[in-house]
Amino acid sequence: MLTRTVLRMRAPGANPEPRASGQAELPGKANYFRGNDRRKWDTNVPTHARVRYQDLYPGIDLIYYGTQGQLEYDFVLVPGTDPGQVALRFEGADKIEVDGHGDLVLQTAAGALRQRKPVLYQEGADGRRVVAGGYVLKGADRVGFEVAAYDRGRPLVIDPVLVYSTYLGVSSAAKATEGPPRGREALPTPVKALSRSLLKIEL
Repeated sequence: MLTRTVLRMRAPGANPEPRASGQAELPGKANYFRGNDRRKWDTNVPTHARVRYQDLYPGIDLIYYGTQGQLEYDFVLVPGTDPGQVALRFEGADKIEVDGHGDLVLQTAAGALRQRKPVLYQEGADGRRVVAGGYVLKGADRVGFEVAAYDRGRPLVIDPVLVYSTYLGVSSAAKATEGPPRGREALPTPVKALSRSLLKIEL
């Protein structure tokens, strides 16, 4: 018998209504039929490869996208922004730890979910430069990012990766649930309303 767990990731203190915009429109359309009231249906909704939430924190955008079947999300900081603003709170995890590889491991009743050590980098005329950094625990349920010295005159990207293959005790792929908000373009992410959660995963 499988244990069922819901894991939520939230951004404490973040803007509850950041402006959302789709990027890289895809050829397919989406339809959302809610109940029997046609007035609540959304049809022929555009889909996009990426979605950007502007000013999740002041000067910090959140971008969701998929890469090789895995969900990724980047925090993009405009020049001069303090990366210490970024915080993630996890609900549903029994224990949160950073392992010896710098990965974030979320222990739940259904098994473990791993987020690989984030890649931090800056783009410039001389190409991409990797910035040293990683996760830092800020409490029993909160995580932030520590960042080494970098060029504060350029944007900084913090890029974690969710690894679904690390789910234990799940017979099929984990489901990232919650569809897009009503009245907005369909976006290929599990985000519904950032005031509720950045991500909801059912294990």
